[in-house]
Amino acid sequence: MSFETPILLLIFNRPDTTLHVFNSIKSIKPKKLFIAADGYRSNKPAEKQLCEQAIEIATNVTWNCEVKTLFRNENVGCKAAVRESVDWFFSSVEAGIILEDDCVPDISFYRYCEILLKEYELNESIGIIAGTNYLFNKENKLKSEYFVSSLMPIWGWATWRNRWEKIDWNITEKQVNSVVEHGVFSKRFPVDEFRKWNIEMINGVITGSLDAWSLYMMFYFISNNIFSIVPKYNLIANIGEVGLHSTKKASAFINMPTKPINVQNIPSSNFELLLNEELSNKMMLNIVKGREKQKIKQNKITMFANKVRDKITKELKKYAR
Repeated sequence: MSFETPILLLIFNRPDTTLHVFNSIKSIKPKKLFIAADGYRSNKPAEKQLCEQAIEIATNVTWNCEVKTLFRNENVGCKAAVRESVDWFFSSVEAGIILEDDCVPDISFYRYCEILLKEYELNESIGIIAGTNYLFNKENKLKSEYFVSSLMPIWGWATWRNRWEKIDWNITEKQVNSVVEHGVFSKRFPVDEFRKWNIEMINGVITGSLDAWSLYMMFYFISNNIFSIVPKYNLIANIGEVGLHSTKKASAFINMPTKPINVQNIPSSNFELLLNEELSNKMMLNIVKGREKQKIKQNKITMFANKVRDKITKELKKYAR
């Protein structure tokens, strides 16, 4: 039996991770698969072969499937590549799932998205169906298989055309300051460090120091009181070690374990569509702790590297005498 909900696969220069994500998609045999690839960077010619290998893997569709592709000859960057690809996707479909080349879903993720895309199609207070949960799969008291969150996890997600097309891609510093001054961020993100970090990143996007697309979506949803659906357990393993906005193994959340949810309980008759502040705040705290641990780890690595460098320099000076 094939899977009805369209899927967009975003790829670039990682054939190894692309293979894992593609094999997951292959296991549910979607009827419609969209594949978008950014081009290799001109200052990194060796990347061309990797990009070509990723395309070869992602297009090896052996089941009955309508495949559409968007392959760029030149590199347009993270923000433009994702934005244009999702625009292209929603020019053909009303709703669908978006997976990047390093986000491997648990098999229950697909049906979870399919059911909830239909369930909340007309409820525009829900912006995305997220697959990532930062609670580390600890047992909780949820009666349902999902909850409403103030966060917008985008490692494996699904949404609707009418949500995506409303995002403002020209936000200004004045807009951000206005939202901050009116306490919208404080209400949405009560954990101080998490809130400050997100405001800092949004300002980075405005100034051009950060090439990211998801912050525009997050800012629009925050400004318009729109939330996400998050699964009871984490459904996405991000297996990428190197990303545009991170160093090798920079994220404390790489390779988070997944745990299937019971899709037979979706939707739950006991479920109330209310923001779960307790679990949302726990996820914020976990993200802050993860970033702090990584900073400590990175500082230790830097200190060790400096010691090695100083030792080598000292030895070289001996030979130079």
